Amino acid sequence: MINWCGKPYVLSIGDRQSVELITHSFTLKKLRTLVHDTTWLRRADRPLATWEICDGDVSAAATHGRDDGVREVIAQTFHLNSGKLIGEWFVIWKRDGDSVSAEVQKTGAVDRYFNVDEKYVPSVRVN
Repeated sequence: MINWCGKPYVLSIGDRQSVELITHSFTLKKLRTLVHDTTWLRRADRPLATWEICDGDVSAAATHGRDDGVREVIAQTFHLNSGKLIGEWFVIWKRDGDSVSAEVQKTGAVDRYFNVDEKYVPSVRVN
C-alpha cells in the first residue's frame, strides 16, 4: 500500500537537456522516465503528485511550427536496470487551417505523475 501511494515519488532527476525522473514500479523495480520537452509538464491536481505529463492542452508556443500528422515522442519510461522500453507518451499534431491541435496518446505503461521536491530542480519550470 505504501508503495502504491508513494509510487510517483521521484528519487532523482538527471541533469540533461531532457528531464530524467527515477521512480519505482508497483513491484519496486526502478523506472526511468525521460521527458523530452518540459513544456508538457504541468502541476498535478491529484494527491501525492507535484507534476504530471499534460494530456492535451499546451501553450501556443509549443504548437508553433508543427506539421500536420507528425508524431512526436513526449516521454518514455524504461526499466532502469535492463533499459527496456515499457511505455511512451506521444503527440500527433493536427492542423486545421491556421490552428494546430495536439492529440496525445500513450502506449504501454508510461509514468505520468511525479512527486518532485521542486527546491532541488529550480531550472525546470512547470506551469
